[in-house]
Amino acid sequence: MRLLVTGASGYLGWHLVRYLAACGHQVLGCWASREVRFPDAESARLDVRDADACRALVNQWRATHIIHAGAMTKTDECERDPNAAQAVNVDGTRHLLEAAERADSHFTLVSTDLVFDGRRPGGMYPVEEQGGPDEPRPVMEYGRTKLAAERIVRDYMARGGAAAVVRSALIYGPPGAPRPCFLEWLLRNIREARGAVFTDEYRSPVFVGDLCRLLERVATRRATGLWHASGPERLSRYEFALLAADAAGLPRERVIGRRQADVALDAPRPADVSLDISATCAAFDWHPLPCRDGLRVALSELSGA
Repeated sequence: MRLLVTGASGYLGWHLVRYLAACGHQVLGCWASREVRFPDAESARLDVRDADACRALVNQWRATHIIHAGAMTKTDECERDPNAAQAVNVDGTRHLLEAAERADSHFTLVSTDLVFDGRRPGGMYPVEEQGGPDEPRPVMEYGRTKLAAERIVRDYMARGGAAAVVRSALIYGPPGAPRPCFLEWLLRNIREARGAVFTDEYRSPVFVGDLCRLLERVATRRATGLWHASGPERLSRYEFALLAADAAGLPRERVIGRRQADVALDAPRPADVSLDISATCAAFDWHPLPCRDGLRVALSELSGA
């Protein structure tokens, strides 16, 4: 397998490149504006907004598989500049998919739980049937662009294309990428008793190592379809922060909880986008860690860094 991975300077992409290389695959990690290098993988700059550049690099690398983990992910930036979000998240996906089709490469799009509106009672969204009650209805620009990217890939699959969509939840784990990770930010805020985490926003956080393992299995099997990829638990951000405080040995009273209505937000946020992963677990023999265990692993790596 010769894998081309986008978003290599981002959190998931950085871990994914290293994981795939450790599995013995030949990997090219692609970055857009922040150069990154790897000891056991190649790296290259790629602007996914440039269709010709996508086609040229896929051909040059002779990619058998493409995992598109890169995106414009900051929700506030997407709200302020929807045209930029469209160019990166939607047009970029189309350009890479067209290159994959020409090269007969398997294509995996990493999407997000934020394609949902969060209004399903109790959350735990299953993979939806088109036109059904759980069909995605994003409330923010980031979610809208990722859903549009999903539809491009699903249309390709409907024509017999070798592709998959993997919807990820909130990702946590040890540091690694050039930019600070979510867990480092959260623990710093807990130590300093500042910053608030929402008591009424529910996700199903996934440990980055588990997500990398699933993405490798999807690629290896040239799997097709739409798959949910999260941890096994439905937790509010506040509940997750309490588990993080416990794992780090920090006082729980330093975790500050707020309701969404009490905080001014640039982008609206869905209340509950927790995911049902039963189909994914069964299809790929995949068993992601509960957050308590994932945090223990992440913090052991953090302390050893």
